[in-house]
Amino acid sequence: QRRGGDSDEWQNISADGQLQKKILREGSGEETAPNGMRAIVHYTGKLDNGTVFDSSVSRGQPFSFNLGAREVILGWDLGVASMKKGEKCLLKCAPDYAYGRHGAGNVIPANATLTFEVELLDWREGSSTSSLGGVMLIMGLMTVLYGVYQYATQ
Repeated sequence: QRRGGDSDEWQNISADGQLQKKILREGSGEETAPNGMRAIVHYTGKLDNGTVFDSSVSRGQPFSFNLGAREVILGWDLGVASMKKGEKCLLKCAPDYAYGRHGAGNVIPANATLTFEVELLDWREGSSTSSLGGVMLIMGLMTVLYGVYQYATQ
C-alpha cells in the first residue's frame, strides 16, 4: 500500500550512485535512525537472479545491529540510516556496498549486486554489549551462510 509521497523511482543514497533505495512504504515522522542506535529490521536479501540467500522474515526473527559501527555491510549502515521508523524499502547495493570482490563463501558470488527488502521496525539506544553482540551477530550470520552452502552443495 502506498501513501502520498512514496516514489516508484530509485533514489541515490550514495554520491557515486552505487547504493540506491526505492521506498515501498513510507515510515512515520521526519526522524531517521541516527548512528549509534541499535536498528531492528526485517529483511530479505536477493541476488540479481532473484535467488533469496537470507531472510529474517522467513525465520520469524527480526535482526538488530548498531548503526554506523560496521557490524553489517556498508549498504545497510548507510541505507538503514536513511530510513524512518516503519519504512519498508528496497536497497540495491553494488559490490562496494555489499561483499565486494570476495563475495561471501559460496553463497554470494564475487562482485555481486544485492537487493534487500528492508523494514525498519524500530531503533533504540545501542547496547553496552555491542562488541559481544557484533561477534555473536557475525557468528550467527556465518552459521546461516554455512548452512545455505551445505544445502546448496548436497
